[in-house]
Amino acid sequence: MGSLEDLVARISGPVPEGYLQYLRFNSADAVSEQGFDPTTLLVLNLELTDLEDTEEHRKRFFLTGDGCGNYLFVVGDDPAEVVHLWDHDPLGIVSTDESLSDFLPTAEQQCRIDWPPNEGDLYICRTSRYGESILDPIPIEEWIAAVDATEGIRHQGYSEGKNPFTGVVVRFDEQGFSLIGEGGARNSARWYHGRVMLRDTPGNRQLAESLAVKLAARVIGAD
Repeated sequence: MGSLEDLVARISGPVPEGYLQYLRFNSADAVSEQGFDPTTLLVLNLELTDLEDTEEHRKRFFLTGDGCGNYLFVVGDDPAEVVHLWDHDPLGIVSTDESLSDFLPTAEQQCRIDWPPNEGDLYICRTSRYGESILDPIPIEEWIAAVDATEGIRHQGYSEGKNPFTGVVVRFDEQGFSLIGEGGARNSARWYHGRVMLRDTPGNRQLAESLAVKLAARVIGAD
């Protein structure tokens, strides 16, 4: 688990005063149950910086998502601490006109780190909860080396998708993307945020256990 000190030290921008006050006036258990504890917000901010590391992005203190791929944040040095929405469709920033102090008491966390794995999903990670993997990540270089040293899996480094209207196959660069056995893209392993996700099948579980040993990691599934 990360502490407030970890949050302050590891994110690139300042922690808003409104959030610090919220922690002071609410119990640690209540904040954790709500999903706005320092560990959850540290993970969220590290993951989003992992996706887009720009100067403007680093000034933002992310709070939660909306469940549709958009994220709510405040600009760390904004004295008014107005909550904004980072919208991906259409791409842009929208003000909610709500202050952080008004937002937090009733906010719901859509980016929890304590959700169990979905049925059929399998994770390789170094943390006790797969949602915290970015706090102790498996580096991409170690993942690729483990794949290269393991039979039954092959690193490809890209995924493909077919345009349903034109039939054209489009290739997407994807670090760590690996194919398992002879199943093609239907059976693959994806590396992101310092963890690996693959389908939970008997063969894949055995493969995951072998890879986890090489990576000093663990395997986490729904069972």
